[in-house]
Amino acid sequence: METGGKSAADSLLPIVQSQRERYRLRAQELEAHSLGQQQQVTLLQNEIDKLRSDNVKLFEKIRFLQSYPTKVNSVWTRILFRSNFLWHLLKSSMQNT
Repeated sequence: METGGKSAADSLLPIVQSQRERYRLRAQELEAHSLGQQQQVTLLQNEIDKLRSDNVKLFEKIRFLQSYPTKVNSVWTRILFRSNFLWHLLKSSMQNT
């Protein structure tokens, strides 16, 4: 009876080893994918930080230009305000996707 049980275990061993190898390779693939995703998140976070900084600078320029009520500066203020509005619109649409 032991010989029959031992031969069954021997025949299962390659199957189990193969399955273990497939799981090991899949785990490596998932780890690599996870690392790539983390790097992408870092890149996007850096881009968001830069865009926020640019947005603050633009807003400061708008405030500065609004302090001068001349006609020329009024035109530039409207242009900058529209740019800022479009940036917020784009940003909100990106967050919704």
